[in-house]
Amino acid sequence: MNKKGLTLMEVLVSALLITMVLAGMASIFITGKRYILHSRARMTGGEVGRVFLDPLQMYVVESETSPGADNGWDGTNNLLRIPIADDSRSWAGSQQRLNNIDYTPNYTVSRVRDAANQDTGLRRVVVSISWTELEP
Repeated sequence: MNKKGLTLMEVLVSALLITMVLAGMASIFITGKRYILHSRARMTGGEVGRVFLDPLQMYVVESETSPGADNGWDGTNNLLRIPIADDSRSWAGSQQRLNNIDYTPNYTVSRVRDAANQDTGLRRVVVSISWTELEP
């Protein structure tokens, strides 16, 4: 028998295969866009972290102070003049909005101790940035 056309079943199967391929490609593009947005937010968070650290510069002292000097020495040999009651102090900073994402810092300042557990007079500052990502 001489056939010159396609049957309905062949057309439906080929349409189903094309639909599955296109759905897979769309999924790849959506996942890629989500990954790019997440990477951009992480990079922005890292850069914003430096902005959040800038206000702490006013608390840095250039050299060790002594009790006799009238320079605000608090008796704890702080080179970073942020009062620390115990070994560390944490607080939340002010929010900043960039690219429609709110970035919120959380500061933690802790004492740096040597091998003998003595206070070195240095402080470690950790800034954790949190944000909520937008849905693509």
